[in-house]
Amino acid sequence: TGMQAFVSYNVTSKTSLQQYRNTENTVPRRYNHFVWLHAQLVEEYPCCFIPVLPDKSGINPMFNRFQEDFVEGRKIALEQYLSRLARHPVVQSSKPLQIFFEGEESLMRLPEEKKPSFFGGILKELSVAPKPPRVSDEEFDAMRVYVRELEGQLAELHKFLERLVRRRKDLASSLAELGLTLITLAGHEGQTGGEEAGKAFTDLGSCCDHLAISLHQQSNDEAKKALMVVDDWLRVVRGAKEAIKRRAE
Repeated sequence: TGMQAFVSYNVTSKTSLQQYRNTENTVPRRYNHFVWLHAQLVEEYPCCFIPVLPDKSGINPMFNRFQEDFVEGRKIALEQYLSRLARHPVVQSSKPLQIFFEGEESLMRLPEEKKPSFFGGILKELSVAPKPPRVSDEEFDAMRVYVRELEGQLAELHKFLERLVRRRKDLASSLAELGLTLITLAGHEGQTGGEEAGKAFTDLGSCCDHLAISLHQQSNDEAKKALMVVDDWLRVVRGAKEAIKRRAE
């Protein structure tokens, strides 16, 4: 309740790996458990491309942390994250992943300094550790540049898709308002004897309503199919970026 409220997910896994006790298992998991898993994998496999986690909260954590749309979107993002780990040729057989999928919650306790803050990924550490002398490596330098440019292109694509979805939703809202206005006007015409005009306004208002519903559904589909795919790839690319950074350090 209150500040202690949290979202819990039922995580179901199926596997043919011999190290698991069961071929299918379902466990309750909180966001902190995902943070524990990510921290363990990054520590054990510093040079593997581990996708970054979706933030605990969005841009406005005070208000959208428990909103249905945000919770549903983060659930899909966490499913994508686990799916990529389960397909990773090295990580899929790791002990941390096994503990996450079938272990007790007591095995996944984070030190206080690693727990995510209430503000998710917005507040960052202000102190900066001194960097060691950089050794030039042409292959990794080229990879670093490629990953940075790919991240920028994906970020621009994400912004474009966000604008497209927002405009579709705005158009759907405007059509819904127009439909309501026309139907109200039709009622007024009917009361004053303009039955023919009233029927025309009613038909046009109903058409606007249907279009509004269709556009709203289309924008939701675009958000799920396009935006979330780009989100997934952004997390993969940023995971690669962090791995390259760890390798350089």
